[in-house]
Amino acid sequence: KNDFDVMASFLADIQGRQRLRKVKAEDVKDRSAANIRLSGKDTLDDEADRWAYFFDSGCSSWFDSIKDVTFSSTFCELSPSEARIIVEHWESRERLIASLHLGEEEDPCQRPEVQELFSTAATKLTDVTQRLESLIELEAARSSVGLVFVKLSTRSPKDSKKALARAAASFYRAVAEKEELTGEKIDSNMRWRILSEETTRSVAVSCATDAMELMLDSARVYEDLEYALRGPPALTLQQSETSEGGASLGLNRPSLPLGAPELTEKAWNMSLVVRAWDPRLKPESEFRGICWDGQLTCLSQYFHPLYFPEVLGQRSVIEHDILAMLTKRCAGGSGSAGG
Repeated sequence: KNDFDVMASFLADIQGRQRLRKVKAEDVKDRSAANIRLSGKDTLDDEADRWAYFFDSGCSSWFDSIKDVTFSSTFCELSPSEARIIVEHWESRERLIASLHLGEEEDPCQRPEVQELFSTAATKLTDVTQRLESLIELEAARSSVGLVFVKLSTRSPKDSKKALARAAASFYRAVAEKEELTGEKIDSNMRWRILSEETTRSVAVSCATDAMELMLDSARVYEDLEYALRGPPALTLQQSETSEGGASLGLNRPSLPLGAPELTEKAWNMSLVVRAWDPRLKPESEFRGICWDGQLTCLSQYFHPLYFPEVLGQRSVIEHDILAMLTKRCAGGSGSAGG
């Protein structure tokens, strides 16, 4: 039987068992439609401003103002088409991994299908990898250990599972060596300190191939690039500038002559950054502060759950140095850094 015959037989069977009652039109209460009462807009009215705020907070906006007191850095162009390759690779990989029947402890990155997907994307990114290689050589020469940290102008690939796997291996090795040296078990706080340090170090690379491997393995990188590619039309942002007194947002887009037609090209404000690795930066020396309108509103250890006894004796020195830097560099507001 074909589908029509099956359905006809099914309906006849129902009607034979029970006579269907006709319902008046005014009594019909059809709730099969989607409930859209709580749905919102796909795009907020101020989405262009939100987009600009997020991407203008990237290091390309504030690097020049503090470059003499931060890591040596060089910016590398990343085109929208190259960003799309990274985004599409991540989405394809997630679909592939979801379709695989993986064991509880199985690493999906070791599956041939996933590795083939990575190789295909890496090949498509040959041009940007070559551009990156020369810049890595430049910045690695400025590092005392010959390493660099490669990130987007927004966020880094520190969530890469490949990097975290390396950190885990280094952590267990470091703990074993320390316990063998001292002859006793180290406490939980020290174990967390070691893990934090190894996790930070796990994203240090010496070549562009390793850097791109982390980029293709990071949800943070995917999220930022996917959002960047959904940027509002360049015209929308230029109109936003005009409405706010012509303040520059620093976005890469063509200038519009008076009376020009509406543009369909998306705004783009994204790049790669190669930063010389400085091994002196340890978990105990890293702090994070939040500023608003040029005022420091809060300050804490970056690794706030950990205890660093050596920091207590230097509290006043640390506080003085941070406030002095804030006064010198951020006087008049921190708008260029997104605050």
